[in-house]
Amino acid sequence: MSTPYEINKKIKELCEKYQIHSCELQLDGCKGSWELHPAHRRKRRWYLSHPELLYDMQNWVLACQHCHNRLEFNARLTEQSFIRLRDNNPKFNFSPAPKRVFKSDFQTPHSCINCHQTTSFLICPYCKEISIIIK
Repeated sequence: MSTPYEINKKIKELCEKYQIHSCELQLDGCKGSWELHPAHRRKRRWYLSHPELLYDMQNWVLACQHCHNRLEFNARLTEQSFIRLRDNNPKFNFSPAPKRVFKSDFQTPHSCINCHQTTSFLICPYCKEISIIIK
């Protein structure tokens, strides 16, 4: 899982890439570029099972403290703002590439070369020998 420092670094890189240097929300009373922070689409606890989405452009906007506070407790305003700024904007309409997990041959179920029992371990739990030919 990414640390808050790594996530903020990625968000900062995206802000530079897309030239985002002031509050994107610009609600009544907006402070412009004062105290800018990413405002996320969902509550922080939702991202525990999806940490890669914390820096996905569809899930955060750069907001001044005033606008961020307005979104914090207003789910309807939050969703309307994200639809306006992200969902209808083809410039930001992308999702991060899914993480691919590659397993070694011995991590997939196979027949042990010695005792022919099905296992997914390098050392067969039945005969205690190496279960696959390593190239």
